[in-house]
Amino acid sequence: MIILDYEIPDWKICSIVTDYGSNMLKAVRNLNVPHVACFGHALNTAVSRIFNMDDIKDVVHKVKLIHNIFAHSWKAVREMGKVQEKFSLPNKKFPSYSKTRWWSMLDLIKVIIEQELGLTSFLRTYKNGCYKNLSLQESDIIVLKNLSSIIQPIREITDNLASDSYVTGSAILPVISSLKSKFSQITEPNENYDMEINGRQIKTMYKTIIEVLDQRYEDNTLLIMCTVLDPRFKIEYITYNDVSVLKKTVCEFCESTYNSNESDSCVNNSISQPVSQKKTKTGLSEVPLSQKVKNELDLYLNNPIIGFEQDPLDWWNLNKSTYPIIKGGCVLTDHRASLTNEHASQLIFLTMNKDYVPKPVF
Repeated sequence: MIILDYEIPDWKICSIVTDYGSNMLKAVRNLNVPHVACFGHALNTAVSRIFNMDDIKDVVHKVKLIHNIFAHSWKAVREMGKVQEKFSLPNKKFPSYSKTRWWSMLDLIKVIIEQELGLTSFLRTYKNGCYKNLSLQESDIIVLKNLSSIIQPIREITDNLASDSYVTGSAILPVISSLKSKFSQITEPNENYDMEINGRQIKTMYKTIIEVLDQRYEDNTLLIMCTVLDPRFKIEYITYNDVSVLKKTVCEFCESTYNSNESDSCVNNSISQPVSQKKTKTGLSEVPLSQKVKNELDLYLNNPIIGFEQDPLDWWNLNKSTYPIIKGGCVLTDHRASLTNEHASQLIFLTMNKDYVPKPVF
């Protein structure tokens, strides 16, 4: 309805990001707009499936029951404090657990592993041992360590990608590629590897995560374009059989985007330079646009990638004169080279939506 109400043309819609609900997928298909599944939602689905694995859910349920003891009784908290002092353990409370925030389970698991000795003593003695059936066995601790080793990196990935202040879409495919690389290393026989970490459960957990991510992001053309045009990654993390086919796809995408931007006059150009003052280029103007795009892309891919900590938007702003066609956008120009990221984002938003804002009447 928003698209229809504001009469937003199709070419201005890069993609729609939603969860993976069947109703949302059907709606996006009806709109015939590129779709990208929410990465946070995908990771949440993967972790939920891990929690429901047969050999894990029983241990997770036991952890929840242990949490309930301290959540509903201040006396239990007091007695556990005495046990911690007795065994010279850190005086920590068991963190709250929420069904809607899977990472809260990670915090709880970490404390339980750390407090294993004192917790076992507490469960066997508190209220005459009525909770001793919840004591964690050695196999339970191994399961919790395996689980923690998997979902800790997932939490870090979620935190790093859950931001609207820097580029994140282009990092999705590299993250998936890194997970697959880690999985392949684990599945390789290694007699010197710690069996608590390199067990069957770890392999199954990684496989579960990769299956969910592949289902939602494999062969996603839009994400491939984002990754290739991010100078931190380029084609290093892209799976392809023929690099020439990949380059052709990227060129077609850049050419289409450039033509779309050219068809809609840029606010900055209209203000800073009247049409009558524009100079007609000679020489290179006779080169077909497709060849220009190919030349720029070849130059771009042949140059080394930049550090992951660098901002790709800053890099493109500094190198826009080298890659005038594939750089994208028309707000960031030489006349506005000192714009902050926040101000640039505001200008881009206003530029793309200027036709839908009523003009003020004076």
